[in-house]
Amino acid sequence: MFSISQLVEGHPVLGEEATKQALLEHSNQASIIHLATHTELDKLNPMLNKILFSKNEGSHELTTSEIYGLNLQADMAVLSACNTGTGVFKGDGVMSMSRAFTYAGTSSTLMSLWKVPDQQTSELMILFYEYLTQGQSKSEALQNAKLSYLENVQFDELAHPFYWAGFVLSGDDAPINFSPPFWKKPAFIIGAALVLLALLMIVFKRKKNAS
Repeated sequence: MFSISQLVEGHPVLGEEATKQALLEHSNQASIIHLATHTELDKLNPMLNKILFSKNEGSHELTTSEIYGLNLQADMAVLSACNTGTGVFKGDGVMSMSRAFTYAGTSSTLMSLWKVPDQQTSELMILFYEYLTQGQSKSEALQNAKLSYLENVQFDELAHPFYWAGFVLSGDDAPINFSPPFWKKPAFIIGAALVLLALLMIVFKRKKNAS
């Protein structure tokens, strides 16, 4: 979490302050939303799949149904959790959390296709942001992050696709311009470190042209 926040000049907010309410209050102003947390899947009803937050304030679960009701303007949502791109197939596609973020207004989503391992996912996300801040397109940054991971993997078994191939990009592939005046510093970064739960949310202010 801290490595990513340093790359994008963010300020992390940890522990009990990492609430569902914090996301709801600030996500509609975000240019990038990054969630590194845990999820719970409902095998019978994908609209009840949940993203888990700190239990400090009221409800700590954000359902897929609730995500559909958000009004987002983000260039990208990074859903760094398990199975955020999986769900029940309907006639017009897979009913997933990623699909819900797209419906809510995000131009692109980075999502997982299975239960991804925490340590390797963290390494992959850091590499992804390193390449993204160099001006690469989102798909290029993801591809190069995976290649860099494989080049530096220390144990042969960790080169298995299970550890690095689970994330895919959907939607707009354009690079993100991090240079002023188009890019403003993060409004805030929020994270929780609880038993079996680690959450990072990066919410950036919308990019604005110089007036």
